Amino acid sequence: MKRTVLPVAILCGVLIAGCAFVMQSINRKDDSNVELSYDRSQFGNAPFSFWFNLKPVEIRTLKNLSKAESGIPDELLALALLASGDVRDSLTFNKDVSRIQAFVAKTRPAVAAESDFRHKGQALFESMRKEFLKTDPANDLAGYDLYQSRLSTLLETGKYNCTSSAILYIVLARYFDMPVKGAVLPSHAFVQLTAPDGTIIEIEPTVLAGFDWVHDENFYKSRAQAWFASRGLEPSTYEDYRMRRILEPYRLVCLSMANQHAAASVTKIEDINRLKEMMGYVLDDDAGAQKERFAIYSLEFQSLQKSGGYSTAGKMFEKIMPAVMAAVQRFPGNADLARNAAVLEYNHATMLLAVHQHDAFVAESKSALDAMVNSRAPDTSEMYKGLLENVYNFIRFYTDNMNDYADAESLATVFTPYAKNHEWFLEDMLSMYGTELRTFWDKRDWPEVVRIVKKLKAADTQGKYGDMIAKNLEAAYVNWSISYSNEGHWAKAMEVLKECVDNTASTSECGRMLDEMKKAHGD
Repeated sequence: MKRTVLPVAILCGVLIAGCAFVMQSINRKDDSNVELSYDRSQFGNAPFSFWFNLKPVEIRTLKNLSKAESGIPDELLALALLASGDVRDSLTFNKDVSRIQAFVAKTRPAVAAESDFRHKGQALFESMRKEFLKTDPANDLAGYDLYQSRLSTLLETGKYNCTSSAILYIVLARYFDMPVKGAVLPSHAFVQLTAPDGTIIEIEPTVLAGFDWVHDENFYKSRAQAWFASRGLEPSTYEDYRMRRILEPYRLVCLSMANQHAAASVTKIEDINRLKEMMGYVLDDDAGAQKERFAIYSLEFQSLQKSGGYSTAGKMFEKIMPAVMAAVQRFPGNADLARNAAVLEYNHATMLLAVHQHDAFVAESKSALDAMVNSRAPDTSEMYKGLLENVYNFIRFYTDNMNDYADAESLATVFTPYAKNHEWFLEDMLSMYGTELRTFWDKRDWPEVVRIVKKLKAADTQGKYGDMIAKNLEAAYVNWSISYSNEGHWAKAMEVLKECVDNTASTSECGRMLDEMKKAHGD
């Protein structure tokens, strides 16, 4: 007589109905209303890891970056014009370069005629102010404009501030092989020239008598407050001066990329973001510049996500992610940078979710979670939970829309270990396995049922449903054995029962049936 299939209470939570495909994304609250609807059709055109659109003069300048870093004057000038943000066509670029080169050629004999280094530097300083800066003998600040940090505008109008005038002198000094650097206070920049004997000569380009300016304790006690106030600057102290930053020329130029002209009141947001990305590209050894660069990419993704521009987002991530991950490798101990990079990996994973690229989504999401774990970011954070929610949405896509449990299971297997403190995720995974189990139970596909119950057991990391899962597993083995017994395949039936005894803690039924079968049909 044939035995009947044993019923069992299957763990099968009910999934929410419908096929809505919702993505969880992270938005910086202070940037959520930024309008980024500019045309991106030409973005990513540079032959290196750079997202915003670059014109030919910008590409050739960044390709020659190492020369600007080493102080080669033509390339330092090119980088300074790039930093202005509005010199993008070859005609304007070549015009500005030609003007500087013509000035250098005209001034070189007078500078060469000076007897010593100090007087050479002063002759250049005086010629620069006379040629380029709008001046008035009766008003030392006639051409001064607190917010005018563009070298391009200085060359066109003569208006300047401390940054643009310092950059101009530094560029010109390099044409005369003078060792020169920028000096930066909290609200001010000036120039440091080094004589052959090591003597430091400080220069305030905004002052008619600014060559060899004395920044001593007496200046900061008696004159500095009025001096800074006359220029609209927050006063610095002598301690600020002692702690001043000394920058290589190209680094002072990069400071200009994030200076006043990179403000929304005077520059389009697309140009602001391009300048910030450019600063990050140039200062690849500066963690702060990389964090700013990463923030721009996050804003780009938020805008593209809002408009459904996933194809463009995919192009952006393909372009930028190698540079992002390389930056993380350069700063292995910087937890803040690692978290910002994890945000980009998260955003990338969100994009991959939207276009259903399974393997890439899994790799990027896992990498983002690993980065968060390594940077000690709490698993209670919004982003951590968002990553798990996106994984769950991908699982829902496979189970609800495609009836594809194989890919759903692969996701559950990879990400369940990350969710040990997220009971909602574990419950959803158990529910998914339960739904799948019901399908194969109804088909009486017992090998598959056993496999799925084992998956259920692995997913129940908290042991909440241990007894029920154990009963399901034993019932599956018993029913599998019965299916062989009913066909007279006694050896196969006993193999299944032996496996049951080996793999279940509660073996009373399997063991009893195995003993009974051995007596009736032998070993």
